[in-house]
Amino acid sequence: MAQRWTNNAISTLSAGISAVDTTIFVQPGHGGRYPTIVAPDFCYCTLEDASGNIEIVKVTAHAAAAAAFTVVVIGIIVVGTLWVMHNMNVHMMH
Repeated sequence: MAQRWTNNAISTLSAGISAVDTTIFVQPGHGGRYPTIVAPDFCYCTLEDASGNIEIVKVTAHAAAAAAFTVVVIGIIVVGTLWVMHNMNVHMMH
């Protein structure tokens, strides 16, 4: 099991997500900014909304250049917050 990295990858969500979602989608064409993840490898991403609320997710699957990421929530999603598309940055830094 190895943690994968990409320097300064950033995008916005292309669809809103809630506390029960296990797949997030970034903007079309932005998936290549993030590493390919195949089990048992993983990476972490930080979701941040326009209000500064953050959520750290563990990415457990991401196909090369795909917009979809399979994630596991690491922290606690801010109660009552629906993470809204285009209002949400997806960061990864090394």
